[in-house]
Amino acid sequence: MKVLQNFYSDWRKLPFWESLQNNWRLTNLFLIVLNLCVTVPLAASLNIWVDEAYSLNTSSKDIGYAITQAIYFEEQSPPYFVLLTLWRNVNESIFFARLLSIICIALTIYLSALISKRFFEELNPNWLAAIVAFSPYTIAAAVEIRLYALSTLFAALLLILFFDGYLSDQHRPLARKLYVAIAIISIYTHYFLAFLLIANGFVLLGLKRTRALRCYLLDMVIAGALFLPMAIIVIQQMGVLSDNPIEGERSAPLIDALKGSFSGLLRYIVPATLTESSLSFWRVTRLVIFAGLIASIVKNYRSINKNHLAVWLLAIALFSLYFCVFFATDTISFRHTSIQFFPTLLVLFSALSLVKYASRKRALPIFCSTLIFLYLISLGAQYSPLAKGGDYIRVAEYLMAHEQPNQPILVFNPEDAMTLEHYYKGVNRLMALPKPEDFKAFSWRDLVLQNQQDVLAALSRTPGDYRSIWLVTTEETDPNGSSSPDSTYYAPSRQVLDDFVAQYYSVENSQNFFGSNVKSLSQKRNFPSLLQGE
Repeated sequence: MKVLQNFYSDWRKLPFWESLQNNWRLTNLFLIVLNLCVTVPLAASLNIWVDEAYSLNTSSKDIGYAITQAIYFEEQSPPYFVLLTLWRNVNESIFFARLLSIICIALTIYLSALISKRFFEELNPNWLAAIVAFSPYTIAAAVEIRLYALSTLFAALLLILFFDGYLSDQHRPLARKLYVAIAIISIYTHYFLAFLLIANGFVLLGLKRTRALRCYLLDMVIAGALFLPMAIIVIQQMGVLSDNPIEGERSAPLIDALKGSFSGLLRYIVPATLTESSLSFWRVTRLVIFAGLIASIVKNYRSINKNHLAVWLLAIALFSLYFCVFFATDTISFRHTSIQFFPTLLVLFSALSLVKYASRKRALPIFCSTLIFLYLISLGAQYSPLAKGGDYIRVAEYLMAHEQPNQPILVFNPEDAMTLEHYYKGVNRLMALPKPEDFKAFSWRDLVLQNQQDVLAALSRTPGDYRSIWLVTTEETDPNGSSSPDSTYYAPSRQVLDDFVAQYYSVENSQNFFGSNVKSLSQKRNFPSLLQGE
């Protein structure tokens, strides 16, 4: 033990370690490099999933196509897809498309230290940066061809500029102007960032900063007026979303709303991940930490200042807004709550900053190191298959290694066929069940099989010998392979498909992959006249 203590003491005297302690920017750069050591290899090796395939299609042509597809097919705002289109003009590879998100998260790590310096001067800013760097949420956002990394970057910018322009006692007109500019860009990029703008106004109201609130409301009127052209489109898009026919098993709306909004807070603390490998362990850990936060606040309430109040008011406002959305609709999921990421971490660090210095000096490194350790466990479980849901790279390799010419490959459903097409380069044709995506108007009903006639119709459009075919099916998953609530909607379609296979084919071979299955089928009975053209 003494040898270890001496080694640790000598190690801390090294110039590199001393530099990390004394120069927060150098430490921050070190954290960014560590983050890149994780995200870059993952971005290069992981297959894309359905949402990423949609992003690649939307950004596959010119800017006009990106704008049209974003509004009318993706039912989102165009700026991210326009940026991605321009970005991919440099290089069309999947890795390069993900590189945009990787850069956004790297910048976010730097900004997180600036956020900490503003709200919690008594803390080393790189503790928050370290949590952000290793958070499974930011890792997942970095390796995702979607807008979450960019919106997280905007959220960080908005928090910094909000503090400088409205919360700070120093009058900074430039920060206000920049805040308005970023606010406009943000809500055009990701609609849910408007929640952050509303919550910031609630903070000023709660803190009774009347003058700042008047300025803020005036600035938001400007931002709102400039957003009006897009607001009309948003209303139309909401009408389309309300037509979503997915109906899973739901509790009472009030219970669902509480679970959706509150679980978002807990899941961004421990661990900030999109999957659940050991529900009981993570739930207990989250509740223990949440109880510890409350205890810290109660015990050290005399140290509360306006920055702590600002953070709590921000979190309460966002919680309330998401509660209303979860209560009103069932068309959003956990990934739509990404705006809560930073406010949730700020609540965590606000409780830590209340601890007296003597205790905090020991407790903060231990707590943050433990949290990072939990994150690493979560990341290990999440990415140990080295695949996202569907495992399309390995599926394509398996098909190309075992297929023979004139063997049609049926893929259920169109979204999965669209995604597999990015990797399959074999001699046969992929045929989506019930039919390929047309990318004109998205409808959930186009993704399901009504009856066996849909399967027969798909086969009739597929050249080849129907006596021997391949069938690819996937579990409806989120980006990292956990079952999606949408799977209840696809269950009847899978039953139709299973009944068809049982009636007309025998299974020669079945191979499971991460979130998907490939079957080799041999015909045992002739099809009805629809396929024979009689």
